[in-house]
Amino acid sequence: MIEKLNKTGVSYKPSNLEEDEENLYGGINESSNDGGRPKKEFVYQKDDSDRFRTPSKMNLQKDDDGVDVTSHGNTPEYWDSFKGDMDDHIQVPEVSDEKAAISLETDEIASHASLGSQGVQEEVEEVTGRCKRKGSQHVKSPYVVPKPNKRAKRSAKGKLFQNGGVNKSGDEYDVVKASIKYVRAHEHSQKHAKTEIFNDGMEEGLTVPRACQIINHEWLSGDVINAYSSFLVDKVNDDRFMLTTWRIHWLLHIRSRKKTAGNDYEAGSHSNGPVNRCEDEYFKKSKTYIPLNKQNNHWITVVMHSGKREFQVFDSLMTEKLDSVTRELVEDRRKQLAEDIQEANATEIVNYPNVSNWPIKTYDMPKQHDGNSCGIFLLRCFQYWDGDKWTGLFSQSSIDDSRELMIAQLIFSERNKLDEVKNKVIRISKKKK
Repeated sequence: MIEKLNKTGVSYKPSNLEEDEENLYGGINESSNDGGRPKKEFVYQKDDSDRFRTPSKMNLQKDDDGVDVTSHGNTPEYWDSFKGDMDDHIQVPEVSDEKAAISLETDEIASHASLGSQGVQEEVEEVTGRCKRKGSQHVKSPYVVPKPNKRAKRSAKGKLFQNGGVNKSGDEYDVVKASIKYVRAHEHSQKHAKTEIFNDGMEEGLTVPRACQIINHEWLSGDVINAYSSFLVDKVNDDRFMLTTWRIHWLLHIRSRKKTAGNDYEAGSHSNGPVNRCEDEYFKKSKTYIPLNKQNNHWITVVMHSGKREFQVFDSLMTEKLDSVTRELVEDRRKQLAEDIQEANATEIVNYPNVSNWPIKTYDMPKQHDGNSCGIFLLRCFQYWDGDKWTGLFSQSSIDDSRELMIAQLIFSERNKLDEVKNKVIRISKKKK
């Protein structure tokens, strides 16, 4: 048996009986030896490749008198009952390949495939309880479609009718009708007279009474023109800039009057006001679209085309030949622009062309058949005229059909900051009819 153990890498040596008894009993005890033969202690011959070790003296047995006696008749099952420890110097022999494979981890089983044993499938124990923990967002499958939040749902509603007509069989039709219901509910209320449905970050937005001008077939005021022009910024080509109505009013009526009186007409603005206006408005894009108000009862479209160096005029009531009032108004507009540009060039910071001698040309456009649609015809010029040709068709009938849609477009515009209004309209659209 000793020879057999030596062949497997295990040897033995006589133990020091007195030291063992002193360690076990705190002193020398003669009764613990009782004249027996000296005990043997197995010693592991160092081999770094071995992983199975047992604690010291675990290979010893005690007789009835409590004496440790070496048992040379241990079965393989007895050796396999001990699990290895890195602090012990005893090598536990392997009984069989199958039994060794069971004691290994899952990745170790794969590395011991040469043993011919069958892999052990790890079973996942299901933990039951009242609350189940949700999996982390970082370990979810990329193929799982995420559920949209409220903002995403509202944005999807708004995109239904951003670019086309109304689909009267879908959600788009419901949202348009809900927008009209919301506006009509606030129209005649004194409490909600100042309620806004559109605000792109300016100090004053578009109120409900002003927005109702669109659906009531009334003449559009300047704030309605400005609000819908803001909506069109993301819908038209990037080669055009749309001036606001208050900028035109300031140039024609306020700037010239303050300059004549000798006041500081640049008060409240940047010290380089003309330079900033040229850079940020007049020549920011190759084409500048100008809403021109004629005698406070008619809107005319004027385009300052830098590429062609001309002023293009569109009037939905007139023919290609301009009347004297309209021509005088456009010439005055050109003069004020030229003076502002000249002041900017005088700073020697910029050098822009002199527009005072640019020709004024008229272009044909669809004609209106009523006395209040000129504002929407102006907006369609902003939308469909690219400076050279028409990119879309419109008429009096199509404009009348689009009035309700324009209200919904303003409410659900990406530039509208009033999320509360959008949420209210969506809730109205979900109510049962």
